[in-house]
Amino acid sequence: MAFTRKELKIFRSMRPGGRERAPIFGLTKLTAWADLILAGPILGAPHAAMVLEHLSRRGVRSFLSLGWCGSLRPELVWGDIVLPVSAWSEEGTSAHYPLTDGPAEADHELGGRLAQTLNELGYKFQTGRVWSTDAPFRETRDKVKKYAAEGMLAVDMETSALMTVARFRGLAWAGLLVVSDELWGEKWRPGFESAQLEDGLTKAARAVLAAAS
Repeated sequence: MAFTRKELKIFRSMRPGGRERAPIFGLTKLTAWADLILAGPILGAPHAAMVLEHLSRRGVRSFLSLGWCGSLRPELVWGDIVLPVSAWSEEGTSAHYPLTDGPAEADHELGGRLAQTLNELGYKFQTGRVWSTDAPFRETRDKVKKYAAEGMLAVDMETSALMTVARFRGLAWAGLLVVSDELWGEKWRPGFESAQLEDGLTKAARAVLAAAS
């Protein structure tokens, strides 16, 4: 699962030869190989949950995703890679998938495979909890400070929903996020067109494909 067109382009350059399938939900393109389906772009928790549900009904049981995140901490800057293991939900999708067997987390086996692959490739990364929200324009300074103080590394829009829906449906999910902007300073620092983001996404995509093989 690729959240933006940047990741789609990178994945396709690394894995040519896939067959284009009919788009789903309007703009989400599907590219299929014998052992892999690439889906994207995907924006926000409801969309991510819909794509995961749709593909699971086609028989997909394991999911890896790659997206962007905003850093909550000064040790995470543009292009750095984050491996989320759990997430705090401020999005509206997860509540529709109540869990009775513990909190939503990344699949341990898939997450461990990603970590091992990153280490084998020599790529630095940080592992921890993230915050997911439906309202990026309400990532207030107070919230950034509060969640950073609670140990959260970054903020995105999809991770908590993907973790929750996957666990609810008995699916395996893990993913990587790459820092696209920094929220921890006095001023917001967007790096959406930075070389650092491009480099981080390229490294993360290489790790995701290696872990998927």
